[in-house]
Amino acid sequence: MKKFKPHMMYDKSGKGHKANTYEDHLAMKKKGFGHTKPEGAKKRAARFLKKKDSY
Repeated sequence: MKKFKPHMMYDKSGKGHKANTYEDHLAMKKKGFGHTKPEGAKKRAARFLKKKDSY
């Protein structure tokens, strides 16, 4: 079995959560978390940052 490396996982809204243990990883996976940030969340974040910079 490979050694577990802590990594980020993302919920459907794109909010990141760190999986520090393999057990955390499995629990998040069961709840629907994934390894990549949803594309829509990336676009929303970019729009927010763009608006924030224009103030």
